[in-house]
Amino acid sequence: MKLHSRKYVCLFVVIGFLVSPLYAYAQSQNRHFRSDKTWQENKETKNKENRRAEIYKQLNLSSEQAEKLQALRNTHRERATQFHTKIKVKKEELKKELQKHELNMERIDQLHSEVKTILGQREDDRLKKILDVRQILTPEQLEKFLELDGNFHRKAKSRKKNRKK
Repeated sequence: MKLHSRKYVCLFVVIGFLVSPLYAYAQSQNRHFRSDKTWQENKETKNKENRRAEIYKQLNLSSEQAEKLQALRNTHRERATQFHTKIKVKKEELKKELQKHELNMERIDQLHSEVKTILGQREDDRLKKILDVRQILTPEQLEKFLELDGNFHRKAKSRKKNRKK
């Protein structure tokens, strides 16, 4: 019986020695992506940055226009994050209210109304950003931007269709 258990112990030790280098190698390959973002998020961010740079180049933006667009993007992203957080909190509160045995319809209606209000504010902010971009770009740049943006969305839909197949 002791001989049998020794074989198992030896087998586990050998397997451990064989598997540990593979684990160490896998961890070393992952060292580039140990930030808060996953590899896919890093790739998507890089693609967006490359796409933005390409569009800026094709639009022939002045440095002042590029700075204004960057500032607009930063403030819009910050506000979008705030809206997202507010919506998430309100939806969580609504979820908790809906899970209670005794429903408080007044509170449920209030939370639902608050969610709708925040969603409306988010859409208002989005429209304001679009109008601000229109003020920064010249009419020719705007026309080119809309053309480039339309091509991007058509290509994205096509890629999405192909992935489903």
